[in-house]
Amino acid sequence: MKYLLVLSLVLFIACESTTEKSTAQATAAGKLVAELPGTWESVSINVAVNTANNTDSTDQFIVEEENWQNTLGMQPVKTRFFREGNKYVREFRNLQGVLADTLRGRWNVFGDTLMLIEPTATYQYVTVFRDGKMELTATVDWDGDGQVDDDYYAVERKVSNYTD
Repeated sequence: MKYLLVLSLVLFIACESTTEKSTAQATAAGKLVAELPGTWESVSINVAVNTANNTDSTDQFIVEEENWQNTLGMQPVKTRFFREGNKYVREFRNLQGVLADTLRGRWNVFGDTLMLIEPTATYQYVTVFRDGKMELTATVDWDGDGQVDDDYYAVERKVSNYTD
């Protein structure tokens, strides 16, 4: 009888913990879905490239807001998120403001994770909102060496609540 009582208590606590975790994930997802619609502009990127050039060294790729145009030769990327159909568009403009490229995709959220699905790639970013900005972190294959081992961190700023 004593063992049955202990087992019941353990199962109750485990179920309660799972319910709390599910509730927390749903709350995080709800916040992300509420904050996301609008137009976001890239502010900075910081990537720790591990095993750079197939060696065991690490390299840093850093682009800050004040040197974005000089470093990348383009304006900050703008991403427009839509509620309807979970669609988004990324616009890449040259220094003169002329549209150079457009990527279209679909987005979804799972807890605090934003998933972006494009025709040639899928990205998953853990997302935090702080001081009117969105911080994105992920482990990616930034250097194209076939290893998903590079630490990606980017900051975006909401420039409009409208998606047009």
